[in-house]
Amino acid sequence: MQYLTCKVTYVTLDFMNCKDFAKRVREKRKEKGLTQQQLANLSHVSRMTIYRLEAGKVKPAHNNRIKILEVLEMEDLEKNELQVQ
Repeated sequence: MQYLTCKVTYVTLDFMNCKDFAKRVREKRKEKGLTQQQLANLSHVSRMTIYRLEAGKVKPAHNNRIKILEVLEMEDLEKNELQVQ
């Protein structure tokens, strides 16, 4: 069985966890009252990057992932493995 992978700094996550990561980012963005466009502007990425990330359609580049996590104050996800729910 092959797995698609999504890397969050030093942690390799299977495809299910990419979806979990996407869900956490979307929830945190909404909790902070940000639109996708506002998060994109603050993170210096495109709105389409945020859309694709939240939809679980893309594995963001390392530098983009770090920028997004910093804006959302979720840097701890870089160090902790996400759990499949």
